[in-house]
Amino acid sequence: MEGMPAITPLIVAATASSVALVCLDCRAQSTKKIHRADHLSDLVLLAPFLSLFYTEHFWTSLILTLPVILVSYLTQRICYQMGRLDTSPEVLALTPGSYLISILVYFLLFHHGVLSESQVTVSADTSETFSSHQRGTGFWAYLTYFSVFCVTMTRKSNDGISLSTLALVLAVTILPFFTGHYWYAMLAGLGMLLIALQRAFRVMEAGSSGGLSFMSGYLYLMAAFASMLMYAILF
Repeated sequence: MEGMPAITPLIVAATASSVALVCLDCRAQSTKKIHRADHLSDLVLLAPFLSLFYTEHFWTSLILTLPVILVSYLTQRICYQMGRLDTSPEVLALTPGSYLISILVYFLLFHHGVLSESQVTVSADTSETFSSHQRGTGFWAYLTYFSVFCVTMTRKSNDGISLSTLALVLAVTILPFFTGHYWYAMLAGLGMLLIALQRAFRVMEAGSSGGLSFMSGYLYLMAAFASMLMYAILF
């Protein structure tokens, strides 16, 4: 239809399908009398990836996928409260991860042809200017990266490990702006965080390390999503 985003018909179909999947989950649990932690309706988490088929209007398409998830979540919540589903829906908690991955794929593969020659031609002057500016400020960013990582890896108390890990999360999502190599810095930061969490599991008690892993992982998803969104707006 004229004036409507091209993804609209697909969004309508995806929304209807998400409700149908919730109904199938309810029917499966009522007929088989089993308790299931995983639901077919959780496939709605793939909705953000639909926007990758409409890259010319990626941000509009990405926003339009949100109602699909919200409708599915509300339907699951209603069914759960009615006793038709045995487990509380966790779709909203997992949604940031889906959007984060979608944005990452968009920037790596489709953003003005990041992997094509056109990107180099169109943004050569801008990239050169930006890179020359960042070269002058990148050293302190890398030094801070390394310092925070070292502090995190040398803490021994539970409180010290927890606080330094949370500081590392903030560092690896903010400092990439000042390195001149945003995406490489983001990937390196994720690697540092995973190494730090692996050490935390070895050093901390089981309950404490599990809580830290969940909290830092969720904070990283939120911070990385905000970081990528800011990068998209500024650059």
